[in-house]
Amino acid sequence: WHGFLALVARIADVDPALVVEHEAAVLAPLSFLVVYEAGATLFRSAWLGAAVLAAQVGLNGFSAAAGGAFKSLALPATVGGRQLLIPAALALVFAYVNDRSRLGLATVAAAGLVVAVVHPSYALFLLIVLAGFFGARALLDLRDALPVAAAATAFAIPAFAFFAWLLPVVRDTASHTPTNEQLTSQKHGVERY
Repeated sequence: WHGFLALVARIADVDPALVVEHEAAVLAPLSFLVVYEAGATLFRSAWLGAAVLAAQVGLNGFSAAAGGAFKSLALPATVGGRQLLIPAALALVFAYVNDRSRLGLATVAAAGLVVAVVHPSYALFLLIVLAGFFGARALLDLRDALPVAAAATAFAIPAFAFFAWLLPVVRDTASHTPTNEQLTSQKHGVERY
């Protein structure tokens, strides 16, 4: 994404700050398509997919003045989570539950890795949603819940593998396990906080 932004700034001979500020607007239609697809795949209806899209645009687009969350689509928390990757991962899960192909399951696993790499906490949040989806399907028909369990497992395995790889890095960071000196030292930047 950042390379694309740099390319646009170079080709258009525009200030990179302006490109970063405004270029995320190209992601809004993609976000709309992904959310629509997730809703249409879940509910198996084009009209209900449009209703899900309308609800998402209402919640995120009108949440703050002049564009709401769509103004910050290029940020990892927004593009990586709420607007693009999470709806795309959900669409892939729902598609797998409907067709139950091996390729669909592999795609769900790839989505698990992508979401975990871009925004690790959102992968955990999505697993909570998938557990709730499994619970709801299991209450209706246990056999119908097994593909949901397979999709959740396929999503979780690469995500947790990434978490295991990331854990030593997290343990070594000063903000995770600061020493008393780091907590009280002016050198560490306490005065900035």
